[in-house]
Amino acid sequence: MKQRTQTPHENKAPRMYRPTLRSLLTSHDIGRMPYRDDRGMISNSPCVPEQTRFSKRVAMREATTQFGNTLRPTLFLDRDGTINRHIGYLDRPEQIELLPGVGAAIRRLNQAGVLAVVVTNQAVIARGQCTATDLEQIHERLREELAQHGAYLDALYHCPHHPDCGQPGEVAELKIVCRCRKPEPGMIEAALRDLPIDPNKSAVVGDTARDVGLALNSRLPCFWITSAEQPLTAHVTRVEHLPEAVDLWLNMLGLPVPGH
Repeated sequence: MKQRTQTPHENKAPRMYRPTLRSLLTSHDIGRMPYRDDRGMISNSPCVPEQTRFSKRVAMREATTQFGNTLRPTLFLDRDGTINRHIGYLDRPEQIELLPGVGAAIRRLNQAGVLAVVVTNQAVIARGQCTATDLEQIHERLREELAQHGAYLDALYHCPHHPDCGQPGEVAELKIVCRCRKPEPGMIEAALRDLPIDPNKSAVVGDTARDVGLALNSRLPCFWITSAEQPLTAHVTRVEHLPEAVDLWLNMLGLPVPGH
């Protein structure tokens, strides 16, 4: 049998972790494939990318005018319980309260050249508890709070869907099974299409099992904010809070930790 000749790209081993996301990106653009649930509802929009610091969408393999040909290490961040205090279904801007040390931690990512990208489930929209405009105002407050610490988010993605139906006031067209609701990998797939991300130097930080599942489904290492003592897999690291995860990740990347 004739052996297939490997390309130079295939021969090159990843610098840090063997699992990569490159195999998830195909000519079929799987992150935009429609998903149909048992009720026949279809989602053609797996997640919602909000305003980012980048002036245009770019493919993972292409350069941006801002960063040349450089792919950037990235930390994908959960929102509630990771960046801001978890209070249940947050639906008003005044409910945003940064957790201790988070502003400074995200500023360290900014200074080190690591992209800070939020990926968050926001079923409050599907439940009818707030609108997309309300969520924009909530996230504007989040950006304002971070700016007070000299920090910013490079991009923010949210999933507005929820699979269960039958609740009063719900938005029926958003009550669907989708690819973007964590632990599904759709939001990370979208970010890889939009931003100059190096998947071999990227990781996930979150405080729930859904975030761990997102990392595993995306073939990325994970920092899990938890005090639980259950056994962890090789690519999951237990941390107490986001600042600890940021410093560990910068050290693992071999980047200086600003202010340390």
